Amino acid sequence: SSLALPDDGAPRVPLKTAANEEDAQDGQFDAGRRGPEQLRGVEESLQSSLGDLLARERLSLSSEGKWLDIRIPANLLFPSGSRALLATATPMLERLARNLSALPNEVVVQGHTDNQLIRNGLFPSNWELSTARAAAVVRVLEEQGVASNRLSAQGYAATRPVGDNASEEGRAANRRVILRVRNLVATPEAGEAL
Repeated sequence: SSLALPDDGAPRVPLKTAANEEDAQDGQFDAGRRGPEQLRGVEESLQSSLGDLLARERLSLSSEGKWLDIRIPANLLFPSGSRALLATATPMLERLARNLSALPNEVVVQGHTDNQLIRNGLFPSNWELSTARAAAVVRVLEEQGVASNRLSAQGYAATRPVGDNASEEGRAANRRVILRVRNLVATPEAGEAL
């Protein structure tokens, strides 16, 4: 199936930065807020802007404590065993970047794979594949205006499964990229896994 992401002209909720505090009284999202309410504002804005992708289950949003996670199934971004982005993935990542570029939050891009050995000779293991995929997404976000000092890429290979690797459905769930948006007041503690 093709991932068509036309710019449908639908109004988008603008994300505000601390520099736009004079507009904070208009009831729209203010990225200058701190704490859990700031992440809730980010989530609401993303739901409004990316609602069509969420409704078609292309993306999913979840939040817990310090993070808002944007989960993208790997098959929407990459061919099997590859780090080269599908042409159809670029419009989706550009839309995400437009939303994220207006924020001051750190964005950590995580690559995850299933436990199947790579058989194409391009990568020695899933470690390299997962990291290369995360880096490919970071590159697009940076090219589209997300500040590079707010971005990082991490590869986890098959070490954090969300599905059972014994089934194709489980393996498909495990192959994913997650964009983690950090709460503005959260800072990593010594030894904390991002």
